[in-house]
Amino acid sequence: MKAHERIWKALCHEEPDRVPTFTQSIEDPFVRRFDEQVGIEDEAGLFPDMTMDMILARQLGFDSKWIHLHGSSAPARELPAELPPLPEGQVVGKTGVIHVRSDDGTKSWYYDGALKTPELVKAWIPYVRDFVPPDDGYYKGIKNMWDVGCAKDIVPIPTAGGPTMDTWASIGMRRFSYMTRKHPELVHGLINAWCDVTIEEHKRIFEAGIPYAFICDDHAQKDRLMMSPADWERFVEPVYKRLADNAHERGAKFLVHTDGNLNESFPGMCRAGVDAAEPLEYEAGMRLKPLKEQHGDKIALIGNVPSSDALCVGSVEFTVEITKQCIKDAAVGGGFILAPGANILATTRIENVHAMIETNKKHGVYPIT
Repeated sequence: MKAHERIWKALCHEEPDRVPTFTQSIEDPFVRRFDEQVGIEDEAGLFPDMTMDMILARQLGFDSKWIHLHGSSAPARELPAELPPLPEGQVVGKTGVIHVRSDDGTKSWYYDGALKTPELVKAWIPYVRDFVPPDDGYYKGIKNMWDVGCAKDIVPIPTAGGPTMDTWASIGMRRFSYMTRKHPELVHGLINAWCDVTIEEHKRIFEAGIPYAFICDDHAQKDRLMMSPADWERFVEPVYKRLADNAHERGAKFLVHTDGNLNESFPGMCRAGVDAAEPLEYEAGMRLKPLKEQHGDKIALIGNVPSSDALCVGSVEFTVEITKQCIKDAAVGGGFILAPGANILATTRIENVHAMIETNKKHGVYPIT
């Protein structure tokens, strides 16, 4: 079975030939170290239009990997001509996120948000809605990468948008909870403005013939959501339903990435029609067995192999055992894609990645025994 069919079947809660695999980004230090110690196979340019980390993901044996549509080499969303007012030193980032730079210039949007007053949020809502995605030529290039990847049996899944993260990042976490209490209509307006932009990008992905789209939409901390479950249901769930409906109307799948502990948002993601949640961070307390029992018939599960506890500092034996446990807890009946619970980090041990992939090939064959 080809990788694309394997991924699709898993997302449809069907059993493919074996459990599919996925990875987020592969961090540059790992790529360099692997190339030095093992060698990345790209003789004579056999993989045109594929990035080095995509080539490496294929060589490692992954079935799929995401690609960020607004990475460092990608064109930005086109910004309307005239910016609404911002306090001095606060800027609009490449993907449109409104943020503050730290004094030393080393941190940007995670450092703080810029829309600290109700007046600023109100002024920026219509402006955000006017952001324009890159032209059709850019999405044709993404489709070409998709075609090359699928032909080489590695599925490049685009990521575009993150309405929740863009909202709290634009406002800043220190003011976000205040805005949800005192000005909920503005939070609602801003998150839906970001959703409008994301839907336009997803439409272009689906119209190009790619049937999957991620959003990178961090909304959780290590032990709980970034907001109360009631606020998550009020502000985020309706946005996820809009995005899921947009995908399903076009015969596509809508996937959500957020680090942290998502247990409190799983019921809402299921109600909204989200097709899969990733990466189910083991170190944040996410466990596959209860997720599969409670939600596995409604939403596919992606991830959960501990990125730091197992792949970075664990032994090969520990990696093998925890990979087998993931398969045992979530694979039966489909709806599971094995993946690290975060990126392939800089300090990941090469032998542990091999152990995870080979264990899945041995023990993840359907029917699961």
